[in-house]
Order: sequence, then structure tokens, then C-alpha cells
Amino acid sequence: MNHKSTVILFLSAAALLLSACSVQEGSVTPSTPLPTGSSDPAFQSPAQPGEAPDASSLQRALVDPAIQDLSNRLGVAPEAIEVVEVIETDWPDASLGCPAPDMGYAQVITPGMQVILESGGQTYAYHGRSADDLFLCGSDGPAPPVE
Repeated sequence: MNHKSTVILFLSAAALLLSACSVQEGSVTPSTPLPTGSSDPAFQSPAQPGEAPDASSLQRALVDPAIQDLSNRLGVAPEAIEVVEVIETDWPDASLGCPAPDMGYAQVITPGMQVILESGGQTYAYHGRSADDLFLCGSDGPAPPVE
């Protein structure tokens, strides 16, 4: 292989790696839906002793704070709220995919999660760094807390 071929091969490989690692502004990079099981010893499984929990009950227990928040906002029972999707994701900036108008955010990839809930035919998106800090993302950024 001559020098020119080696340089072209190297540049092609570098371009491929850079394109695979780049994040476009406003994009979200989802990874694996959560959870099919939990390795966190603090997580309390909703299953009965001797019974393996199913993925939907694990997801529901994981995002219970978001379910309770939406239940309070809508004035419905938590059982009337369905977990549509729970996704681990890398947000493209510190807004966690929910920028407020006229706010600036650090342009740094921020690991987190998105939870989609449904009630009464309407979907609601909760964003956060973890299940412990989920917040409702409204059309104008983070929704204010419920009093």
C-alpha cells in the first residue's frame, strides 16, 4: 500500500468516527429503554416474594414520582396514567431537551432520561437526569411545580 492510499484510508476512517460521534443541535440520542431489570439494590421491586416482576411494573415503580406529579396536575387517580415509554438518553445540552425561552444552557452532552406518560388520550413528557429529578416538559420549557 502506498503513502497516498494509507493517508486516504486514515482520513476516511477518521471522518467516519467523527460523524458517528457528532451530536446535532436539538437531537436526542436514545439508548436502551428502561428497565428490563434493575441492578440498583435500593430499588424495591413491586413483585410479590417468589414472583418475577414484569418490565411494565418495574418501569411504573421507577417513574412513580412522575406518575404522582401528573396525577396531581390532572386530578386523576395514578391508575388512570399509563407509562408509554421510558428511555435513557443523552441530551445535547444542559436543558435536558426542555429549554425555557430566553435561557442559555451549557452545550454539553448530558446523560438523562425521558418518560412518556398517557392519560385521557393525551401524552406528557417528563425529562430529567434520573428518575429522582423528573419534571414535566411543557410547550414553553419546564412546567412549574404543582402547589
